[in-house]
Amino acid sequence: MIVTAASARLDPPLRSLLDPDALLDPHDRYRSWRASAPVAWDEGTSSWVVTSYAVCRDVLQDVTTFGSDRRRAGLPLPPSMLSIQTLDPPEHTEIRHQVLAALRRYDLRTADTAIAAAVDDVLDRAVAGTTVDFVRDVAQPLALQVIADVLGVTPPDAAWFVPVSTAIVDSMDAGLAPERLAAGVAAREELAALATTWLDHPDRPGLVAAFAAGLDEWDTDPVVVANTVRAFAHAGFESVGRLLAGAATVLLAEHRLPSAVPLSERAAAELVRYVSPVQGDARVCVRDTELAGVPIRTGEVVTLLLAAANHDPAAFPEPDRLVLDREPNHHLGFGRGAHACVGAALGLRVLRAALDGFGRRFPAATLVESPAWAANATLRGPAAVLVSPTGRERR
Repeated sequence: MIVTAASARLDPPLRSLLDPDALLDPHDRYRSWRASAPVAWDEGTSSWVVTSYAVCRDVLQDVTTFGSDRRRAGLPLPPSMLSIQTLDPPEHTEIRHQVLAALRRYDLRTADTAIAAAVDDVLDRAVAGTTVDFVRDVAQPLALQVIADVLGVTPPDAAWFVPVSTAIVDSMDAGLAPERLAAGVAAREELAALATTWLDHPDRPGLVAAFAAGLDEWDTDPVVVANTVRAFAHAGFESVGRLLAGAATVLLAEHRLPSAVPLSERAAAELVRYVSPVQGDARVCVRDTELAGVPIRTGEVVTLLLAAANHDPAAFPEPDRLVLDREPNHHLGFGRGAHACVGAALGLRVLRAALDGFGRRFPAATLVESPAWAANATLRGPAAVLVSPTGRERR
């Protein structure tokens, strides 16, 4: 890649998102990068980095020019990575339709009862002590219980599942920290093996049973089906769990946890925009084009900083302020286009139910100390959020 007058180099480089200050709050870097150039070249990852809302939105929606499947640009993609997340239409279309059909059978409206019961169960167990770690005691067990219910499987042992899931999240930053890749590959293989076991022996009605019943009828490779179940289980746990923990952190810090009035749909959407647990995504250019006047060539990778886009003042007035009744709010927190998150509606239901339930039970809850953030740049979330349910214990 040759940097021309129409382009710029990212300074500091993208790997600086793993610096301690950026892990605490990456938005200073996002603002600086966006002000310098909405599309800039990062030497360390050999990719174009996009911080503009409009450009990120356009790339997400243009599956003809920008693909998730790197094979379309002649780049390698191992079989273990082929899933609903990495395939493009038309291969992606069938597996997406299968997931959506299974979710419709799950019926999100009646799922509210199951989610509410899960929230009550988790909160009953979480308040055994005087201090609650919202990540370990609420967000993670709730996300795991709900995604297992949607899949129709017995929840895996958290002592095994959480480290495996964390290794996969860590490996999402392999472009910034290559030493994380091997553990992530091994973790994906472990989780895919569990997904295969689920498909071979479905427990009860759910996504897994629907997939298992259709394996003989669909043209989709069974490996892709297993990988999709693996990806759905992982995303349902990590994306929902980190969104929930991040949203609780923000609301507790601002003393705005819902108690008497339930969290509205607008408020939930604003929390997704503001927190943006999925900080970044990537696409490969499959035909020469331009972005914001910058030439992008076939085979070049485009890194989309969705969290920066969600705080772009060109798209959101006062983007760094939490406005719970913000309207309109066309955030990119669930992506856009062919690869938009299929579990978005479920995630929002869990978010609202969990925060409403916690707020009703513990209206005086406060943060015990400033949260510690996980060392992840792609999928961001707090590592621990210590909360006093009564608001009496502070450090």
